[in-house]
Amino acid sequence: MIGLLASVPASVPVQPGREAAQDLLLDELAKQEYQEARPGLISRCLDWLFDQFNRIDVSGGGSARPWVTAAVLIVVLLVLGLALWLAGGLRRTARGEKQVVLDDGSLTTAAQQRADAERAAAAGEWEVAVVARFRAVALSLEERAVIAALPGRTAHEVAVTGGESLPDLARDLVAAADVFDRVRYGHRPAGEAEYAAVRDLDDRVGRARVGVGGSAVAGGFEVPV
Repeated sequence: MIGLLASVPASVPVQPGREAAQDLLLDELAKQEYQEARPGLISRCLDWLFDQFNRIDVSGGGSARPWVTAAVLIVVLLVLGLALWLAGGLRRTARGEKQVVLDDGSLTTAAQQRADAERAAAAGEWEVAVVARFRAVALSLEERAVIAALPGRTAHEVAVTGGESLPDLARDLVAAADVFDRVRYGHRPAGEAEYAAVRDLDDRVGRARVGVGGSAVAGGFEVPV
């Protein structure tokens, strides 16, 4: 917000009139950061803010006292600056959230995740089964030292890193990561076909040998979109 007030040109009168103050506010709102923040709190408040400018009046004079106009302008800029800062913080938070594969912080193994996946599949809980089976894929890659065991990896980070050592499975790893993200974070439904594809990939990862050029068992990853 300090930067917001600092952006007010030095040539602007200390006590601007109502029209000058409104022009200054319009110039400020035209900046890219405000446009990117719309629609939202700023957009919803614009009509109200300008209405307040139009109501600033002296008794029958038709023009606002300079100090009143200046005070209102400062308050408006502070409010807009706060709203912009909050909106930017929310966007940064949203961008900063990592859609990690293992998000509960618990210790688990690939075998445990496979068992969970099979139980869920037997109960027809396909979304739970898909998530658990992809976690088994990620943990299997770590346990076999195909990728380093690093906390906080996203599904696509697992897929890309694993595909570097298992190039024959690179595309299928990315496809499985897409399914995982759609189900786990996009809350999309899954079915037996999706689970079967991730289960097949898990089996092939377990059989694959790491080497120059890779030697993963051939086979495609195909699930309904």
